[in-house]
Amino acid sequence: MRSGQPRIRFWFESRLIRLALIVVPPLPRSILLRLAALMGAAAYWFAPGLRRVALANIELALGPRLGRRERAALVKASFRNFARMLLDIAWFTRDSKARVARWVASDPGIAEHLPADGVAFFGVTAHFGNWELLSRALRQAGYEHAAVAAILANPDVDQYFNSLRASSGVEIIPQRGAVRGILKTVKAGKSVALLLDQNTKPEEGGVWIELFGAPATMSAAPAILAGRTGVPVIALFCEALPDGHYRMYAYPPMRRKGKDADPAELCQEIAACFEKEIRRRPDQWLWMYKRWKFIPNGMSRARFPYYAKSLK
Repeated sequence: MRSGQPRIRFWFESRLIRLALIVVPPLPRSILLRLAALMGAAAYWFAPGLRRVALANIELALGPRLGRRERAALVKASFRNFARMLLDIAWFTRDSKARVARWVASDPGIAEHLPADGVAFFGVTAHFGNWELLSRALRQAGYEHAAVAAILANPDVDQYFNSLRASSGVEIIPQRGAVRGILKTVKAGKSVALLLDQNTKPEEGGVWIELFGAPATMSAAPAILAGRTGVPVIALFCEALPDGHYRMYAYPPMRRKGKDADPAELCQEIAACFEKEIRRRPDQWLWMYKRWKFIPNGMSRARFPYYAKSLK
């Protein structure tokens, strides 16, 4: 019975995506925002496992600053933002260029901090705001790039996301064995976009950084390759605004201080950018992700959420 469960789940996921591509794109913007609020509220109550992860993460990151009601409200807001992000993936497929132009504003820092087209950079972001729309908006703004993407368990869903990215002119580099593809892309003068607030074991290329005062792992790939190629690393975000618009903005370029410098230093600088933005708009981050999943050898698990496990 259990062996059939993934197939059943995949079937429902595939049908939901097809339904969303029919129903969502024609919706008025105001209706989509209300639907996102309803979906977020439903997810809060019907996904207790994700709710528990989010509350544990907020307890670690923000601690006594928030009371119980405030934490619950923040989790609900995070669910709403995620629902809006998912709906917008489908909504922006219709009249894509016109909708991006109308609903996504580029902060002046984009032109100030990003090099001219044809000059590569590593664009790094977090599960913050609308990270999928960020890539589409960057491409429409004239910044040609490839995106490193993990292969999703459901092949239909994986193909769906990749086809949407490709439709905006964004190339896809599979996450597994991505270094060769990244180097090839950079040498061609194209930039590379990466989601970096994910767990990467040290034996798989991760390094330890501090996020909200607790150790977490982060892929060192962009930091290592930045030292090897001299290409700058730029933190980028696409913030969701209450009126349905988005704001795309960038931090000043970061560089690894020489080939012999510890890549963890640049990774920590990236993590500091992420933490600053999450503190500013905590409702925009995906708190439901098990971000502090690994415990460094010899460290007490008392500092970590319930789901964390020791690395062996």
